[in-house]
Order: sequence, then structure tokens, then C-alpha cells
Amino acid sequence: MNIQKKIVLTAMLAWFLLSQGATIKAHNVGWTVSSPGVPGAGIVINGTEGGGEWAGAYMFNISDYGGGNSLSATVKALHKADGIYLLIVITDNTNNNNDAVQIRFDINHSGNPIQNTDWGMEMRRNGQATWGQANADPGTWGNIPAGNVGVSSIAASWTVEVRLPTGAPSGLDLATGTVGIHFMLLDADQAFGASSAKYTQWPQPPAMDLNALLDSTPSDWGNYVFDPATTFPNLAVTGV
Repeated sequence: MNIQKKIVLTAMLAWFLLSQGATIKAHNVGWTVSSPGVPGAGIVINGTEGGGEWAGAYMFNISDYGGGNSLSATVKALHKADGIYLLIVITDNTNNNNDAVQIRFDINHSGNPIQNTDWGMEMRRNGQATWGQANADPGTWGNIPAGNVGVSSIAASWTVEVRLPTGAPSGLDLATGTVGIHFMLLDADQAFGASSAKYTQWPQPPAMDLNALLDSTPSDWGNYVFDPATTFPNLAVTGV
């Protein structure tokens, strides 16, 4: 490719990113997952982290934010052309089949009140996994097809590997540049109430109300950003 074509393509990429920034709400500022594109990642989705499978992934913590809440997790995130990949290791030494992690996505990153274009997933410690429209009762979600989720558990923690595919059924499209995202960890052995370890969220709720539930307010969710330099390598500024 000659330099003139590269310049044109770079300009197109810049226009695309600026146009997305002009139309996409920032969601919860400061809560961002910078997802790298790792096309060669050989991830086997079985609930265990194989050697080198998650090399190059972005890593962050879902942690205690006060009030006696100790339920926590580490998350690794990346994407390939066929979807978002997440590895979640939850620290919870009271083993219960109904311990769960829920993830919700604002697919079009609108920040609007929760609607049928938003998507939700729930994975339980016993391996049961469902997904569906995020504005519906999770009890009505359908089973996640085999090959998209794996769960394993030991005494002190449990692990989820999961993929949200591009296209159907969620409508995920990497070309949007960003989706909204919210995580909730649930400990089935804890009583539901103020300052309990029943649930932990990412992003964290505001300091004035640490028990606020953010799962139904996409404007409070974080930002899952597809790194353009690795998602669209043929248009990367670094390649010019």
C-alpha cells in the first residue's frame, strides 16, 4: 500500500473515532476496560486458565469498596473478531451452587435507560449459564450455548471463562468502538442487606450510597473500549 492510501485510511480512522466520540455517551467516567484485540489468542473456554491463553489481556480488579464488603474478583479481558472474551476469578470461600456473576452490556453505548437492545449474562458456580435482554428478568433468560462459557470451582474461589459473540443474539458489533459494561458478583450465602458481602459491583456505586444497585441504569455502567490499533490493524496509525 502506498503512502497516499495509508494517509487516506488513517484519516478515515480518525474521522470514525471522532464521530463515535461525538455520538457516544461517556457512561461512568473513570471506569474503563481497554480491551486489546488479540486475534491469535488460543483460548479454550473451559473454566480454567491454560498457560499463555490470556497473554496480552487487559486485567483489572473488582474489589471491596467499604462497608464490610469483601467479595472480590480479578478479570482479564480481550477481544477477537468473533467476540469479547472474559476470564473472571471470584474470591468466595463459602461454596454455594447459586453463587453468581452477572454481566450487562449497553451494546450501542447509548447510556439510555435500560432497554431491549441491552444484553445480560449470568454464570453460576454450578456451571449453569444464561443470557438474554438486560431489561428482562434474569430468571427468563435462555441457556448460553456450549462453547461460549466454562466454569470451575475450588474451595476458596471459582472461575468463569465466557465469550460474548459478535452479531446474534446480542447484536455486538466491534465497529461501534465502545460498549457499556457492568459486573455484579453475588454470594448466595450472605444475607441481602446494607454493608453485607452479598454483592459487589463494577463500577462501584457512589460513596453516598454504597448499597445502590446499578444493574438497571446503563448511564452508571463502565466503558468497554475496543482498542482501534489492534481491532482494525490495517488502519492503525502505528502502522503508517
